[in-house]
Order: sequence, then structure tokens, then C-alpha cells
Amino acid sequence: MIKKVRLKHISEIIDNREPIGLFYAVGIKIDSTKTNCTMCYVGVDNSTGDAWAEDFRTEEECIAWLKQERLINKIEVYKKALVTWGQEAQITMVFEEMAELQKELCKVLRGEKVTGNIAEEIADVEIMLEQMKLLFEIEGLVRDNKIYKLERLAERLEDQ
Repeated sequence: MIKKVRLKHISEIIDNREPIGLFYAVGIKIDSTKTNCTMCYVGVDNSTGDAWAEDFRTEEECIAWLKQERLINKIEVYKKALVTWGQEAQITMVFEEMAELQKELCKVLRGEKVTGNIAEEIADVEIMLEQMKLLFEIEGLVRDNKIYKLERLAERLEDQ
């Protein structure tokens, strides 16, 4: 089992070589100019008492390392798909994948049970949307808009 701990506990685990297990914590990396800071994840594999530690950009990468899983570099796959099939084909594919999701959701409204199909179609749509964020170089803008819209939704729900 992987346990999330506070960053100060990571130092203690490394120094004391105990407790035995797999651990990770959220940290902040500050660049040498002390002008940029980014969130990072620190994983410690102390399953053998050796307290091996690594830094990661994402929680997903950290967990995969602790589980000793192969992690696909999604960004590279998305970029390769865009280069291989081109902008127009991938934009068209977004339409197709969204239409397939829409079709599955319509089946639900008609009373059919299609849970697995919905999960598959959502995955397809999410993959295509990630490609669109890269294609139009709008990852940060999308993130900011999601935060704004979630905050607005929360406010609306409070008024209900």
C-alpha cells in the first residue's frame, strides 16, 4: 500500500530508514533564481529499508514509479497523433468521438444500460480534448477557465 504523508515525514523516513513501505508527499520546487516555483511529488520506496527517493512532476508519475509501472508519456503520444494524422483529421475525430458519447448518453435516456460504453466514449473524448489543448496551445487557458467555471458553479449551488 502506498501512503501519502507530509513532506517533513519524507525526510524522517529517509534519515531513519523507517517505517518500511512506500510513501509520497507533495512538495514545492523553487528554481535557482528563486522566481519560479512548481509543485512536485516526492516518492520514497523504503520497502527494503534503503529509502530510495525520486522527484516527479505529477502525482500519477510518482504513484506509477512506486508501483513500478510503466507510464506512457501521454503528451508525446498526443503530439505524435497530431503529427501523424494532421490537424484537420484530429479535429474531425473530436466531432466523431463526441457524437459517439452523445449516442451512448441518448441510449441511457431511452432506458438502456450502457455504463461500460459510456466510460469508453468519455475516455475517447478526453484523449481528443487533450490533443486539442496541445494543438491550440491552450492548456493553461483551459485550466484557468475550468477553475473560474467551477467557482461560479459552486456559487450558484450555494444560492440554491
